[in-house]
Amino acid sequence: RPLGDAMETLASKVSIGAYYELEYEDARRVNGSAGEADFDQHRFILFFGAKPHERIRMFSELEFEHGAAAADLKLEQAWLEFEIENWLNLRGGIDLIPVGRLNRNHDGNHRDFIFRPVTDERLIPSTWYEAGVSLNGSFTEKVNYTFGISNGLRESTGVGGISEIRSMRRTNALSENDNNNNKAISGRIVASPWLGTEFGISGYNAKYSSSSPGQNSIGLPNGDSDITFLAFDWFIPWKAFEFKGEYVNVEKDPEAGGMTGAAGGYGELAYHFFPSFLDESWLGRGFEDPTFTALLRWETIDFETPGDQDLLDRNILSVGLNYRPIEQMAFKVSYDFEDRKKAGVDNVDKFGAGMVLGF
Repeated sequence: RPLGDAMETLASKVSIGAYYELEYEDARRVNGSAGEADFDQHRFILFFGAKPHERIRMFSELEFEHGAAAADLKLEQAWLEFEIENWLNLRGGIDLIPVGRLNRNHDGNHRDFIFRPVTDERLIPSTWYEAGVSLNGSFTEKVNYTFGISNGLRESTGVGGISEIRSMRRTNALSENDNNNNKAISGRIVASPWLGTEFGISGYNAKYSSSSPGQNSIGLPNGDSDITFLAFDWFIPWKAFEFKGEYVNVEKDPEAGGMTGAAGGYGELAYHFFPSFLDESWLGRGFEDPTFTALLRWETIDFETPGDQDLLDRNILSVGLNYRPIEQMAFKVSYDFEDRKKAGVDNVDKFGAGMVLGF
């Protein structure tokens, strides 16, 4: 029994999980222009965690994207946490930046739609993670918080385009250095006045321009250019309905030809149901609580671009349906109707289908 006892003790302190997501995307249906129409083995992720003591916790997330090409292998989380008091924890390592709600709940099995909102791709550059330290915990049973210091964003590689903010992430170089030796500060406070309900406010500020004249190729003041995010988010369940959303405002010292800021957000309504006549069908047989979810999302994005203020702006209406035989698995379909505000610019609608499992 000594070996068996040791293995049982080890199993109680170590956790292993995974997350799998396959998608089909067709973005050519409106205007026939070139675009995606393919299957994508989008994500396969491994989770490893340990809790060797009640006050000590470690967690890691290793992601293989798009078939695991070398550039798509990412260490999205790798942190160690120490409990100082029951309301105060110290965490250090690679962690998700606490701006908005979705960036910290971004896994496909936690989302009902296939595609993330544009808000959380082009404004909040999810998945957004950095190396640093943070304090987190709960002020009361109904209010929790996270405040952190981390390496910051960098100069954009997509100036003037819809990916200007997103391309400021440093991705795989993040754990090694900071391009201007300043540090970003970020934080989020969440109130839960009723069971299951969340209202969050979060923010972020960093210097993003390089402090080295030899590397500063776009004429920015060395290490002095700021970017600031302020976000609000909510999650409200009521009976079979859920209403969630985010709004974010970004202020950015402009790069040459770049934007001075952006704002946008979305509201998403979900309705959960499962007709009783399907209980003994292949959709319901043997499952404890299978569920269909009907989905509706409205989103608007406004970029402050020089010269032509409407160039990148758009509204998006999304509809969808998913089926979950169990909570951790979903089959999804959705359609995005895009409305570009710039006259004469083609709208590109997007159809998606996929399957996802997390455990």
